[in-house]
Amino acid sequence: WIGADGSMLQNVKDQYANAIIIDDVNGFDNTIIVPFLDRVKEEGLTEADIDIANIYGYIYLFDA
Repeated sequence: WIGADGSMLQNVKDQYANAIIIDDVNGFDNTIIVPFLDRVKEEGLTEADIDIANIYGYIYLFDA
């Protein structure tokens, strides 16, 4: 609902007025990403060694 300048985007708010929006657990504080990257670093890799755009794919494979 918030624009880049911090203003409320009324058209977006109106579009989703009757919707139930479910956010993932990682939406605000990286509770999944940071521990995973720490584990990757323990294995001798860096954040640059993996494709962060597909971070959840890496998490699932790493945990398998």
